[in-house]
Amino acid sequence: MNWATVFVKRYEWDGVDGAKDAKGNDAQLRAYVPILPGLEIQAGRTFKDDDKDSNYFTAIFNVTEAFSNKPKQPIQWFNDTAYKLESMEDRRYEKVRRENIIVKQVKNTGFTNTVKGI
Repeated sequence: MNWATVFVKRYEWDGVDGAKDAKGNDAQLRAYVPILPGLEIQAGRTFKDDDKDSNYFTAIFNVTEAFSNKPKQPIQWFNDTAYKLESMEDRRYEKVRRENIIVKQVKNTGFTNTVKGI
């Protein structure tokens, strides 16, 4: 399926000065909807070892893809090959999968702050 990707990651934070350790897994499905160009959906679940699991869903609409003048290709749900060596010029406006997350631990409390930036 050339329109969907599954991501799985494991994280582990070793607390210092008596703070609580944090461990968990994150599973995510990212799919580009072939019927509606420019629409990307992401859904996932974070499994934490302290039983505070969470679910999330994100829908992203890329206007440059939706209103581009490039010829529309027929919808193809499955490909014969996993990867093709081709020009990446059409994909230059896609969102990069990266988050700059800064986590700060406060001494002796186990309290953490998260700051996200683009």
